[in-house]
Amino acid sequence: MTEILEAYLNKIYVKKYSIIIMNALKDVCIISNLPNEWEHDFIKRKLHLNSEIMLKAKNKITPFKWVAQNMENENIKFLSKKYDIHCGISFVIKISHDFIILTLYFDEDDNHFLRLYNENKKEILFDILSIFENNYNSEVGCSFTLREIEVLNLLKIGKTYFEIAIILGIKERTVRFHISNILTKLDVTSVRYAIFKAVDGGVI
Repeated sequence: MTEILEAYLNKIYVKKYSIIIMNALKDVCIISNLPNEWEHDFIKRKLHLNSEIMLKAKNKITPFKWVAQNMENENIKFLSKKYDIHCGISFVIKISHDFIILTLYFDEDDNHFLRLYNENKKEILFDILSIFENNYNSEVGCSFTLREIEVLNLLKIGKTYFEIAIILGIKERTVRFHISNILTKLDVTSVRYAIFKAVDGGVI
């Protein structure tokens, strides 16, 4: 689905987006083309539960614009500066038991996108809803990066953090960062359980 969505977003001049998926148990999954660190920071600060954007989305069925600097939540402002995310339009989508928020990020001076959106709001909303209706799979799960899959596979065969760093040509602290993301995505606290859950879920 992401390939279809990204192809459409390119047509309407959107370069950055995120999809936040929550089920009835409040398990969260994030799919985005933003840096992996953003996703880690977002979940670590529990913004999927308490940010003004998420809270507003729960009471909306139509898209809404927001500006980060107007938010009261300091974590939103922090991530805005850190990742150069200043404005967004969030679309609320509900499929089966999943609560989905698609956010398109843009700058205040992004005239191409703003003009197109303001002139074609209904069409864009219809197109986005159609993409999700026709292509969304509730079993999609959290998307793991290629590097995270590599780390998981090396952990599975018993490699240490140091050995993984040597094999992948990265620093050991980077390995620890990837493992932290993996634990967060799988909602576990130990590497051993992460490996079990990843194997059981067909991730590796």
